[in-house]
Amino acid sequence: MWGTLNPEKLILAVCRNLTSVTRLLETQDLFRGDFRLRWVFTLEGDSHFQDGARRLLAEAGVHPVSKPADVPYDLVLAASENVDFAALRTRALVLPHGIGFNKLLPTADGIGIRVAGLPPEDVLQSGQAIMALAHPDQRRLLPAGSESVVIGDVTMDRLRASRQLREHYRRLLNTGDRRLVLVASTWGQHSALGRWRTLPRELHHALPQDEFQVLCVLHPNVWARYGRRQLEVWFDQVRLLPQHNGWQSAMVAADTVITDHGSLSLYAAGLGLPMLLTETAGETVADSPISRLGAPQIRQGPPLAGQLDRAAVVPVPPGVFAHPGEAADRLRSAVYGLLGLTAPSHPGPLPRALDPVICDAPAASHYTTLTDGVLRRFPATSRTRRPEPLVVSERETDLRLLEEADALVCEAVLAPEEAVEQLRAMRHRWPDRLLLAAATAEGLVIADQEGSIGNVRGTADAQILAAVSVHIGVIDGVRTVEVGGRKLEVQFSRNPSSTARLEPRD
Repeated sequence: MWGTLNPEKLILAVCRNLTSVTRLLETQDLFRGDFRLRWVFTLEGDSHFQDGARRLLAEAGVHPVSKPADVPYDLVLAASENVDFAALRTRALVLPHGIGFNKLLPTADGIGIRVAGLPPEDVLQSGQAIMALAHPDQRRLLPAGSESVVIGDVTMDRLRASRQLREHYRRLLNTGDRRLVLVASTWGQHSALGRWRTLPRELHHALPQDEFQVLCVLHPNVWARYGRRQLEVWFDQVRLLPQHNGWQSAMVAADTVITDHGSLSLYAAGLGLPMLLTETAGETVADSPISRLGAPQIRQGPPLAGQLDRAAVVPVPPGVFAHPGEAADRLRSAVYGLLGLTAPSHPGPLPRALDPVICDAPAASHYTTLTDGVLRRFPATSRTRRPEPLVVSERETDLRLLEEADALVCEAVLAPEEAVEQLRAMRHRWPDRLLLAAATAEGLVIADQEGSIGNVRGTADAQILAAVSVHIGVIDGVRTVEVGGRKLEVQFSRNPSSTARLEPRD
């Protein structure tokens, strides 16, 4: 009576957590434009990692039904092995929420172990669940009598197809010419961050900011367990990619991946990215593709910058990705076949990796070195003191760094006369600094400890020019330095005015 568009078939998408919501929404996108299908979502069970799933559905414009038994559905799609199959009236097509079956988890009673991703044996043998597989070799893990369909891996196909947009993603991430290091962690005590929780922060502070960009991807279960606020407090200054999207585009944009036994290691291998793995996990299924990955290991203790040079491209082990480039169409065909519908004659869409959220704000404070004409800047924190000169912007939020600064920078662009007055005010507040700097349209006005004032010109931002200046001082002349692999010519000149001088510190 109330219907308007009158679809022919109804698909019930059963969600349990954020990961399954994401996978089912991505699957729904493959059927855009088909008025014959209606999709109804339900959020089932009491998964410990359900936080955020309802919010993501709401953001997508989905209102999940609370009583799926009242829905006259024709097919169930699930992206979790833990749904209540006994409560379903029809068979369910179970989509992978990762790559294959590589991880061991405790059983519900905590006594035994099971392979993650596989429904209970009786469910598979009864035909209640049909497994969608990425490769025929995965059938060896299914019990006799199980039904399955090999579709390939939609996510891998999306990543490979999105490589043509790599520069687009790097622009959105503000990567530039830097080497993008992506740290990707699954969840649990054996994950990369479960074993080495300070790794992203150590990388962030050990690598020169103008040469490297460090981004971190956390499994959705980690976000659900601790929440955004707690994670941002723990990983202060580390660039965390949003939990709902961003990891796919960041992986396409990446130059090096550091990861663990999670699915992202195989995706990195599939993209041919140099990779380092954290310590081998005891929960990895023996002789699984991930156990045979063979990438070099990153270790705690040795310098991290040197270890990055050991990152290697490793081949994808056999038995992972079948039918490359065909997974979306094969999945569509499987769904239409189970519904008794003819697939459209035209090829379906293959959505690209979503644009990442811009998340790379420059640090406000740096320890700086200038060696053999190469300037390097390392993000600073009040937790660690280094011997190199500390250059701090007035926008720094940590007052301890302002107190410890060797050089202070006012980044607001001022007229030259205003910049000199700004330096006088800064000298009054911070009388013992090696260098004070105020930005102008052409560069900087600087003052040293003796009160000498000079002008600095160069095609770089105020923080970089100040970092050069703290090592050079107030002089007349031109210096060429290398920053982030690029040559930068910096012109220094003393202010000739006899009145343009600050009172030297006592």
